[in-house]
Amino acid sequence: MNTQTLPKPFTYDDYIAMPEDGKRYEIIEGDLSMTPAPGPRHQAVQLRLGSLLLAYLDKHAVGRVFLSPIDLVLSMVDVVQPDLLFVGQSRSNIIAEKNIVGIPNLIVEILSPSSTTRDQEEKPNLYQRYGLPEYWIVDPDSQTIDVYLSAANRLDKVEILKAGEKLRSRQIPGLVLELSEVFK
Repeated sequence: MNTQTLPKPFTYDDYIAMPEDGKRYEIIEGDLSMTPAPGPRHQAVQLRLGSLLLAYLDKHAVGRVFLSPIDLVLSMVDVVQPDLLFVGQSRSNIIAEKNIVGIPNLIVEILSPSSTTRDQEEKPNLYQRYGLPEYWIVDPDSQTIDVYLSAANRLDKVEILKAGEKLRSRQIPGLVLELSEVFK
């Protein structure tokens, strides 16, 4: 009988034991991967969108917004660093001292050449397994935002919005974003 040793999945314990090297790592299904730092265009859109959300949340205390790098711990073998996430008041118990433990109300990923496949394929599959209610994929090149909503245990794309249109969040009560402001 030939027995092979299967590789041990990489866990959150392994992750936090790693030396700090300034790189961004994520674990999906026990596989560790390094994500290159995003470029200036990505960062500009992330900062702009984060600022718009923060300004809204300062006036409407319905939750909190976080920008990467922050660990989103979904399980011991699923740890990601979304570009932006929103945690509503009703889920505030998932905000821990050093990370977010559990699924937030909204996750936003901003595409970069190195992250496109992961953000459009791997992460939606991961997030739907954990019941994410709302997911946005922001494309700085085409200046579009794809909006996904949870329905019947799936994340379904319900809108593709472009500059000049308005995004209405289903998870941030009353939030309406002008896309031209996001891509300014």
